[in-house]
Amino acid sequence: MKLITIEDDVLTEEQIARVDGIKRPSFPWYSDDHTDFPGDGNPQFTHLFYQNIQFQQSNYLELLYPLLGKIRPFAILKIKANLNLATSKESIFHIDYGEVEDRVYPEMKSLVKTSIFYLDDDLGGTEFESGEFVETKRNRLVTFPSGMKHRSVKHTQEGARRFVVNFNYIPFMSEQNAPSEATI
Repeated sequence: MKLITIEDDVLTEEQIARVDGIKRPSFPWYSDDHTDFPGDGNPQFTHLFYQNIQFQQSNYLELLYPLLGKIRPFAILKIKANLNLATSKESIFHIDYGEVEDRVYPEMKSLVKTSIFYLDDDLGGTEFESGEFVETKRNRLVTFPSGMKHRSVKHTQEGARRFVVNFNYIPFMSEQNAPSEATI
């Protein structure tokens, strides 16, 4: 069974134009002093769209409706966008939603998925501890079990910005049980 799935051309041009709203100059980004762990010395900008542990929901969540319509999650745990500037500093292998370990029944941990949506071409990628590598490609969605350690491979292209959206969620157990579109 393949653990990592890659889907290209996930959204139509109209749909991706909506998601591209996060690239507008007026979109609110927040500075984090870390990428993977507090104190890692690898800053980035983030926008938290949704988190269920301490319920938070962004006023901009509707920009992601086309993606949620493709993913069709049973339960959303967290949705966060990352904006990375050029750097030669490496990220650390991690799992995105480690806090889930302490908050769900052990049987549920294996159900949690991570999906990463890329909004740019040729700006780094995602490397897995297993050695597999997924190149950044606009309109690409990569999905894998949340327990798989991975890291962002940063880009070094001066002046470029790398935009990704991370989804942590529990999927429906089968496609036939999933609705044809996501609802929030």
